[in-house]
Amino acid sequence: MNVKFPGFLDARQQTLLEAYLSRSLTVGALPACLVIESTNRCNLECIMCPRVTMSRRTGAMDPALFRDIIDQVAFHTEFIYLHFFGEPLLNDRLFELIEYASGKGITVAMSTNATLLDMAATEAFIASKLGLLIISVDSLEGSTYERIRRGGNFTQVIRNLENFIECFARAGDSTLSVAVQMIRMTENAYDIGRFEARFRGIPGVHPVVKHLDDYAGQYANAKALGAERSGETDGRICAEPWKTLVIGFDGKVLPCHNDFDYKAVLGELTRQSIAEVWNGALMQEFRQMHIEGNQARHSLCAKCGVPDETIAHGTSMLSRFRAARSELQTYYHKGLYPFEFGGAENHLWTQREFELLLQDRFEDARLVLCNPNPAGNEITMKVDLFGEPFGECSFRDRIDFTLKTPSRYAGQLLRYSFSLSDDWCPAESGIGNDTRRLGVDIAYL
Repeated sequence: MNVKFPGFLDARQQTLLEAYLSRSLTVGALPACLVIESTNRCNLECIMCPRVTMSRRTGAMDPALFRDIIDQVAFHTEFIYLHFFGEPLLNDRLFELIEYASGKGITVAMSTNATLLDMAATEAFIASKLGLLIISVDSLEGSTYERIRRGGNFTQVIRNLENFIECFARAGDSTLSVAVQMIRMTENAYDIGRFEARFRGIPGVHPVVKHLDDYAGQYANAKALGAERSGETDGRICAEPWKTLVIGFDGKVLPCHNDFDYKAVLGELTRQSIAEVWNGALMQEFRQMHIEGNQARHSLCAKCGVPDETIAHGTSMLSRFRAARSELQTYYHKGLYPFEFGGAENHLWTQREFELLLQDRFEDARLVLCNPNPAGNEITMKVDLFGEPFGECSFRDRIDFTLKTPSRYAGQLLRYSFSLSDDWCPAESGIGNDTRRLGVDIAYL
């Protein structure tokens, strides 16, 4: 297959992408992203979560099983979520899991509903090598919050969150990054502006408003709540079976995050290896189903629209194979505009001040920044790492540079902050109707 791979993909990522583009039933590299369910126990019954319809048993992942999984994927998998359908803090061995995975150079992220985010958990998160903590709140209005997060105590959750942010700011040297998340619904749409304003401008913290998922049409209540997308499959080929696996707390392997109730179990890691499942007969059958366009016949895929991740869509999905970057972009995009697609490139515009979460994986990060400002002004750029001065440079048109990781941060998720001396507005410059204030265009990330 004659494919020119984008320069932002390493050899492992290119292997996954090539298998996807060539419609191969087997893949020559292990998955780039894993969703590992630390527990499926939960202390809330949220109205937007299909967990209330889940019939499978509950439990927590055995640390020995977790360590075995991590040992198999170390230096292959780059990104892990430690949550699926449960509250991770209900697993009393959670911080052991975080320490073990992050110690192998894997970026680890997890989400919490903050009900159990007491002082002990706060201090443990701040001291840990967790890369990204997603704190889900959904409203700053108590009555709205408690209608959405059934069983949650708004006063306690806000107290936990504010205490966490205060401790996080006071720590100073924490390498954790934080997203405070709201899931957009009809119920809370009025509160989005206030929510974003409340958590904007806090170093290392980013407010994010996420769309409401209908889990491939499996959760009927989602439409009534304001889900943005649902409907029949369009026959395009989903990328997930070529780059991601989901692992339940009991070692059952699933094809994607939509399979919350084990409709398409592909294997079991208590008796099989990751490699055996990844290229096993059931996984090959699942890929073949996509290749042949038979998603409408599959209970898990029939009502999934596979947005933005298809062969038909072209270059817009290429960055999905750099799993850590694309996943982090979903939750932490401080000072960044959404990806724009045109020609053969993905464009990521910045604002005047922006932050990037870059995965080290024991390698330095290369960036290419372009300055298309028609005024031709030279830009001075200051860079901080975890809030401490890292360097400064100036450029007029384009700069290609490498961010060399200090030895004490090797293998970690790195949070760089960038401050530009100038920005511009296309509309004010007579270039179209775009009224945004633009900083630089990240051509290579």
